[in-house]
Amino acid sequence: MSTSSVPAACFAAFADLDLVRWRALRGRTVTPVSPAWGEGRVREVRWEGRSDLPDDRGAVYLRVEYADGLCVRVNARAFARLHATAAIDPELAALIVRWFGTPAAGGADDGVRDAALAACDAQLRAEQDEARERHVAELRRRASDRAERG
Repeated sequence: MSTSSVPAACFAAFADLDLVRWRALRGRTVTPVSPAWGEGRVREVRWEGRSDLPDDRGAVYLRVEYADGLCVRVNARAFARLHATAAIDPELAALIVRWFGTPAAGGADDGVRDAALAACDAQLRAEQDEARERHVAELRRRASDRAERG
């Protein structure tokens, strides 16, 4: 599986508060700003909110495990401040660099940009749904195997 690196700030601008977009980092390598941490791998991406606070919008959090064994819960809003780059699929990297790589790119031809982002979102959702279905099938197979054994 080939990857391309994009600046973390560009990825954060692309993902914003969209959980599906942030989940594109799951299993991917990230490079922190501080070299002392070593290269990291995103293990989990989740949305967390407080049910006791009705006005709480919640936030996206990433669980990143670094080379030195440090495992950190990173608020998505701080991702670009803490990381230099993120390694993602080349097609997604090209889209992010095109539409979020420069300050001027953000407003360029909104109709084309919106169509490209909608297609990207649909593809990300489909990939994540397929991965979830494979995971559920594997869990069912394991449960069936355990039931047969006894």
